[in-house]
Amino acid sequence: MNFMLEDQLQKSEGQQSLFENKRRTIPQLVLPSFGSAQNLQYQPLTSQSKRIETPYEKELKKKFEKTFSTQVLEPVEGNTQASTPKPKGKRIAVLFSGGPASGGHNVVAGLLQMLGEHNTLLGVLNGPKGLLKGTFIEITIGEIDRIQNQGGFNLLGSDRTKIKTREQLKQVKDMVIYYNLDGIVIIGGDDSNTNAAIMAEYLADINCSVVGVSKTIDGDVQVEDYLPISFGFDTATKIYSETVGNILQDAASSRKYWHFIKLMGRHASHVTIEVSLQTHPPLTFISEAVQSKKMTWSDIVDATCDAVVTRYNKGMSYGAVLLPEGLVEHLADGDAIWDHFEDSVGFDSHGNRKLSQIETEKVLMKHVQVRLTQTHPEIPFEGITHFLGYEGRCAAPTQFDAFFTFNLGVLAGTLVLQGATGMMGVIGNWDEGGRVAAVPLTALLTQEERSGQTEWVLKKQCVNLKSGAYTYWESRQKDWLESDAFNSPGPRQYEGESANQLPILVALNQGYQSLKFN
Repeated sequence: MNFMLEDQLQKSEGQQSLFENKRRTIPQLVLPSFGSAQNLQYQPLTSQSKRIETPYEKELKKKFEKTFSTQVLEPVEGNTQASTPKPKGKRIAVLFSGGPASGGHNVVAGLLQMLGEHNTLLGVLNGPKGLLKGTFIEITIGEIDRIQNQGGFNLLGSDRTKIKTREQLKQVKDMVIYYNLDGIVIIGGDDSNTNAAIMAEYLADINCSVVGVSKTIDGDVQVEDYLPISFGFDTATKIYSETVGNILQDAASSRKYWHFIKLMGRHASHVTIEVSLQTHPPLTFISEAVQSKKMTWSDIVDATCDAVVTRYNKGMSYGAVLLPEGLVEHLADGDAIWDHFEDSVGFDSHGNRKLSQIETEKVLMKHVQVRLTQTHPEIPFEGITHFLGYEGRCAAPTQFDAFFTFNLGVLAGTLVLQGATGMMGVIGNWDEGGRVAAVPLTALLTQEERSGQTEWVLKKQCVNLKSGAYTYWESRQKDWLESDAFNSPGPRQYEGESANQLPILVALNQGYQSLKFN
């Protein structure tokens, strides 16, 4: 037996692959506002003249009497190298909430580094549920060395428990008092940051800071140019784009299959449009455009059949269709279609339908096949279906997400040390080296129907049909349909020219002149 090789293989077990070990050695870089990774500068953010406008100011002031704000916090201008003495003896807890997104571990790494050796960081096991139960561990530099630049949320785990009842909030307050916490950092999406806003209000009277960090691969947590995208989006869409590019290459090689590919995106189609911009498939449906045009399911089937016929007439009996998972909810006859699925799908703890369980891609493929048999029996048609979702959530972060998240962690550490509460750390202006700020969570809230009730939730940003990304994408649809204009972008890179590439959607929407982030 080859004992030397077997020994090497066994030593690579437990997240010790060559790739994972190499990623651990990549040094962290920080934005100028924070000095350097080796010598982080603690510089509290202050109120400037900038505000986040909200149409619900009157109502929100009543609901959040202690924490409501519209003021944006930013570093003192022209003072990027100044450092204030860092507070000592602070005890901060951090938790993951909701589905994973690449870069979460780097948020924790940046947070611990900003807190430094004279403050304590406690990790909450298993998300909000762990906060209610008081399951904490102390996070050390050794733990950070192990998970730096690694994907997933496995350091602490996560769950989707929604904290909103008075009983739950009292449980949280009891844990804060018992563990003598000065602050809580919640790493999550729109629902999780809604939790953060509610908790900040409830804990204000015991001076426990609550800070949110936005993550979601769906990319639907955005705040103007302060936060053009949430972390995890870049990694997920690059992974999906690699697979879709491979599928398009295969379709052009086999010359006989139509691939129906469903992508993540419950409420918004940012993932789908980004993957489409990366790979140029013949046909893509964007939920927001479908809703705007008041399209029905029959319209979707007709549009797909038309695409098949168009390409067949140009000598191409193959292609691909991209679908966002939330497509059904945006159809003009969506309610009627839901009658077929409601009992089997159900809702999650936040009142959202479990859309990933709807096999839209399979249903569409079958309906297209039936329709083509009736209307164009001479056209050969073979369909294959795919759902790309969980593959993109826990991968090692791209260079952009790794840099983005470490700095978000440093920013979150700054905010909890200075006692800011009800705020979400944000980074934008990626074409100019990055700009840090903190925006008030309460100003981002809107009203939404959940399980038959109206609730305050963090506003989700859908694809703007007048945005730079959408208008460019729409202008290319005819060419992508009528030719093999596909790209196969390949795997995410960590060195070379493509390693520092921003999401195309961000660059177009923000009016950047290049895809490179500085």
